[in-house]
Amino acid sequence: MLYSTRRLACLCLTLLMLSAAGASALSPQGVARKAVAPQYQHLAERAAETGRVRVLARVRQDAPGVPVLRRQRALDRAARFASERGIEPLRTLRQRPVQVYSLDREQLDRLLDSGLFEHVREDRLNRPLLQESLALIGADTAHSQGYTGAGTAIAVLDTGVDANHPAFGSRIVEEACFSTTFPEFNSTTLCPNGLDSQVGGGAAQPCAGLCDHGTHVASIAAGQDALRPGMAPGADIIAIQVFSRFQDQSLCDPDPGDGNDVVECVLAYDSDIMAGLEHVESLTATHTIAAANLSLGGGQFSEPCDGSFFKAAMDDLAALGVATVVASGNEGLTNAIGSPGCVSTAVTVGSVSDMADEVHGFSNSAYFLDLLAPGGGITAAVPGGGYATWWGTSMATPHVAGTFALIRAQEPAMSVVDIQSLLSATGDTVIDSRNGLGFSRLDAGAAISELQGAAADGDGDGVADEQDNCPGVANADQIDMDGDGIGLACDTAPGC
Repeated sequence: MLYSTRRLACLCLTLLMLSAAGASALSPQGVARKAVAPQYQHLAERAAETGRVRVLARVRQDAPGVPVLRRQRALDRAARFASERGIEPLRTLRQRPVQVYSLDREQLDRLLDSGLFEHVREDRLNRPLLQESLALIGADTAHSQGYTGAGTAIAVLDTGVDANHPAFGSRIVEEACFSTTFPEFNSTTLCPNGLDSQVGGGAAQPCAGLCDHGTHVASIAAGQDALRPGMAPGADIIAIQVFSRFQDQSLCDPDPGDGNDVVECVLAYDSDIMAGLEHVESLTATHTIAAANLSLGGGQFSEPCDGSFFKAAMDDLAALGVATVVASGNEGLTNAIGSPGCVSTAVTVGSVSDMADEVHGFSNSAYFLDLLAPGGGITAAVPGGGYATWWGTSMATPHVAGTFALIRAQEPAMSVVDIQSLLSATGDTVIDSRNGLGFSRLDAGAAISELQGAAADGDGDGVADEQDNCPGVANADQIDMDGDGIGLACDTAPGC
């Protein structure tokens, strides 16, 4: 088929335009910026739309040397660069090493072009994940055998914990707050001192009205109320506030236009959560911390998100024996999980009914979900001395964090990976009917029985020899007609 001169001209013009567009997209400057900030286009659009964008920026370090000196030199260079351009880091996470900046579009480009940073991404926001469990997962059995988590601690990174609630006694051993005042997004710090960080007694005091979540979560993990015990009622609690108060309907209202306007809420910046995890790491020198509980999250990821800044922090904690236990999210997704639960190092938890052993419809699910635990109708402490019943993967997650404490207290040398493998191997498999995937439902009692070793059962009747009234003959019913302690199946003189 022959093309007309006009068609050829149009074709050539189209090819030239495509070529020019390709050349522009692959310009050295564009390639360099995307190499540092894979979501550069989103960041640039965000800065243009709102005037500023808040980012996490990991500094580029020198060649091999003493790690702490390399990190500090890199942070100093970045701080000098920023200061010369009228920019100041909002927060510095020295262990990572990461700085937090608020940048306009021009400042964003300058930072990416500086060569001083190796990875930059948005400082995203996370929500608390809201939407009788202990018998189902064998915790009552564990408690009766003396497994309480005593000697360990659980870090709860959340909306603070009411240290005066009877559910905790005197077991809140550390408090801290990492929270942000950021006028551009209408956020205000929740640290009692009015600053962006605070460490010490009272630092994790929950705010009135919006901050009940953390106390509820901590109570599930380690409450000591006789009628509503937590998973590890003997474990200490490290309470860390990582949320900030927001007054912005565009961020707070999940269903705008439904007639129920939500104009105030609490949300957590990635950077504040990371600061909390860094603080947990520093406390491992003085506390045996079994787990860091994160009943929060945001976004959706259909694959593990190991490019996340959370990965290094979770890896470092795992190397110190601390599991980072994270909620999968409450959006009802069947092929994705929220962040930071999408990090492969995280022990990510979905929610299952404690009545029918069915995955809840609100619980996010994907092939890389790790465990299920009860998350429906869970009654636990709230600030002021009372109790409330809530639903969500937020409630499922502390069941797992508490179980890590139960096991770590008895097996202090056991690694995070080995404890997770034990929990996966001993839990019943529950099929998520929405996607056909099977996941282990937490069974703390079975895990502890496995640790203790299977009791000898010579006749295979399911009754341990030391309790069997006829250990040489299978007699699961244990019938003893004459009450002489010898089972009917092997009693040579029944009735005598």
